[in-house]
Amino acid sequence: MNNARNSLPLTLLAFAASSVLAASLIYRHVKDEQRTKEANTRYQVVFILGGPGSGKSTLSERLVRDFKWCHLVAVDLLRAELDKSDSEIGSVINSKLAGGKLLKSLPSELTVRVLRKAMRLEHERSGTTKFIIEAFPRNNSHVVAWGQAMDDKTDLKHVILLTCPEDTMTDRLLKRGRSGDSLDIIKKKMGLYRESTMPIIEMYWKQGKIRNVDADRTADEVFTDTSKIFQDL
Repeated sequence: MNNARNSLPLTLLAFAASSVLAASLIYRHVKDEQRTKEANTRYQVVFILGGPGSGKSTLSERLVRDFKWCHLVAVDLLRAELDKSDSEIGSVINSKLAGGKLLKSLPSELTVRVLRKAMRLEHERSGTTKFIIEAFPRNNSHVVAWGQAMDDKTDLKHVILLTCPEDTMTDRLLKRGRSGDSLDIIKKKMGLYRESTMPIIEMYWKQGKIRNVDADRTADEVFTDTSKIFQDL
């Protein structure tokens, strides 16, 4: 009788150990399948660039509605990771922010990592392989990090460039009335765009990737012209 009692805990321990092992093997198998699936998937990507107030968000939202591409904004994705208590990436972001960094000045590799994660998750959820990425890349560091992590996983179809006079963009931002859109801040944003983003736009021009759209018009007119580009994708 005592032997039977003593063997019962051992049996339970053995069962628990085997269950943990089985769960670990299943988890590893699922992860391997995800990695294999991602490795065999190529995403179609369109970058949408333009100065602050050029209408990137408005255009992106309409393109998503009519063409069913997935719309990603890197800064929004970074903020979303911060809100997830179990996010490894969110923990890294928090540590960087605690050191005095701003979201837009986080390491480029981290920004690309968040974009890649969002693309994978959306592909798993909906099956889509088509992504509009707004206001990215912003600088050469973004371009390098993207190339290292994503060149073998993506086809960059076009870079849509919304061109608009700075006076028009400034007026739009001031009329928008956001607390962070004071004239001094707007001027700094314009200067940063000229300094950091214009050089990579020139690079994409040389590569034949730029599709220029006059954004000094109504949202309907801008969308109509851009739609012609997307109809061929």
